[in-house]
Amino acid sequence: MKINHNGKSYNCPASLSEITLKQVIDFQLQYGKDLETFLSKADPDNELEFFEIKMDMACKSVSFFTGIPLEEIYKTDITHVFSIFDNALAPIFQPQEERTLYENYHFKNELWTIASPQMTFENTMTFNELILGKVITNDMKNFAAGKFEALQRLAVVYFRKVDEKLDESWLSEEFEQSERLKMMADLPMDIVLDIAFFLQSSMIAFLQSSLFSGNQKEVTDPI
Repeated sequence: MKINHNGKSYNCPASLSEITLKQVIDFQLQYGKDLETFLSKADPDNELEFFEIKMDMACKSVSFFTGIPLEEIYKTDITHVFSIFDNALAPIFQPQEERTLYENYHFKNELWTIASPQMTFENTMTFNELILGKVITNDMKNFAAGKFEALQRLAVVYFRKVDEKLDESWLSEEFEQSERLKMMADLPMDIVLDIAFFLQSSMIAFLQSSLFSGNQKEVTDPI
């Protein structure tokens, strides 16, 4: 949507579907330390500190995603800034406790789907796909600063056109330059967060019921 600020017109995202993964990765590169503080160090019980940290993150987010200079945002009525931040931007950085997932998604004028990382007799998950997904999922949890880049790599493996199988060339040595990886950078954030939520939930369920869980009883030779 368009907003007017100091006599100029700016594009302002009205929802997650109007923000791309590439934009969020670029935001993280520019404001990674501030984002880390917002996510991990803000104490909601300390109302003044929490308000100051949230206000700073809201101003930087709105400035970045609208193109309005940050120094002008700092002079803007904070209620307007918070309105944009809370409605369109904050969901990007908040834990997703529940999301409505869909069987298929429209992207680049085609139908896509999320391939489950769980290995069953019904699906076509390969060992390479499973191991790659497990490694990247651990990266997502252990390295918050690389979270959105990890999501881009995850999408290459698990977000595919309907009935499409994994192409091993997507994971070649030239992976960082692959066209598929670049395409995933254009994913809208509503789809990206669905992918993240689905894969995290599925991977946890798989690991809890697999050999990785460590819950299996040791089998001894009776002889």
